Amino acid sequence: MGLNRSNKSLILSEKQDNILTWNENKSTKNSPKITMTEIPIRTGLGQRYLALDVLRGMTIAFMIIVNTPGSWSHLYAPLAHADCHGFTPTDLVFPTFLFVVGNAMSFSMKKLSEMSKGAFFRKVGTRAFLIFLL
Repeated sequence: MGLNRSNKSLILSEKQDNILTWNENKSTKNSPKITMTEIPIRTGLGQRYLALDVLRGMTIAFMIIVNTPGSWSHLYAPLAHADCHGFTPTDLVFPTFLFVVGNAMSFSMKKLSEMSKGAFFRKVGTRAFLIFLL
């Protein structure tokens, strides 16, 4: 939330594609006139879920930290996997990654089911080629 002093607009809430703003126009002495305006937000990413992207980024960052501790002989205890009967934060990396992938797939499968078979296989082939190219 922030107040822009130049046009007296207050951002009340953010939705996926719009920002609702509150404008105060004094119409009478006792009660101000309040109007709501929607301002579209355009990002180059299309329809994305910010929380899912943040969780994915945090999981990948923690995965890198866990797999590159510096010296394997002097390992920080929470970065080691637990023995048979135990639990450390490291043991959350893979389940969290599977959770993120499953959620992302549930959103993308909706779009892929609407494509023709030719477009679907072309997209899968292009992605597979790019992955092997890297």
